[in-house]
Amino acid sequence: MLFMTIAEYIANQLFNHGVRFVFGIPGGPSIPYMEAFKNAGIEFILTSNEASAGIMADVTARLTGIPGVCHATFGPGATNIATGVGGALLDRSPVIVFTSEIADDMVNRTTQMNINQQKLFEPLTKATYRLSADNAVEVMASAIRLCQDNYPGPIHIGLPSDISGIEIDTTSGTGFVNENIYYHNDIQKILSLLEKSRRPLMAVGLTAARLGIQNELLEFIDRYRMPVVITPMAKGLMPEDHPCYAGVLFHSLSDYLEDIYEKTDLVIGIGYDPVEFNYE
Repeated sequence: MLFMTIAEYIANQLFNHGVRFVFGIPGGPSIPYMEAFKNAGIEFILTSNEASAGIMADVTARLTGIPGVCHATFGPGATNIATGVGGALLDRSPVIVFTSEIADDMVNRTTQMNINQQKLFEPLTKATYRLSADNAVEVMASAIRLCQDNYPGPIHIGLPSDISGIEIDTTSGTGFVNENIYYHNDIQKILSLLEKSRRPLMAVGLTAARLGIQNELLEFIDRYRMPVVITPMAKGLMPEDHPCYAGVLFHSLSDYLEDIYEKTDLVIGIGYDPVEFNYE
């Protein structure tokens, strides 16, 4: 058995998974977590507002590939940080957002700044949890895994205001929640479409950029010549002086691409995510 306080355990797990910064605005219940972050080697960076904290966590995750972490306190703090969390959801960024929450004995009472933060973050995240001494190990494992699985995205963890100092057995976890991913690729149909196509077009998106398949992409394009359009978040994946580079799909100066994609008889999406632009 290995016992730690909940605050120490959270800090330990974040540090072990590469997290070195937490962005946010603290409240009184946040102090034990800030101390635990400091002792673990994680810097708490005070932001001008909570929305900025969410955005900074989002961008940090995209730059490093490590989950970005942000924090806000009750009520208004949580609603403010929701802006950055929503951005992380739509940008497919692995983010963990912590918010202070009312203690269990006050949950169903009318009290200052008390809103249902689980309901608030449900449509903005891949999952939302309310931490307790009984589920802390499972929740942290699930959050770290889920925010990076399949399509990355934000996970919300609510921290009741009175649990930071509770000691837990950190070896008691029973596992984590994992996403179920199902693929239904009809290989023969794909081959048939490729064989029949005379004017194929490749559309490359943010998932391709995230997976770092630049070398494979260029090798394929050099062998099977076809025009390639890039989404804004995949820019840089293909050199703009490449003879097959056709331009950026969507946003400014994309109108001239119509002559290319209106004549195509097959669009090949490589790491294409319709959250950026629905090319249909």
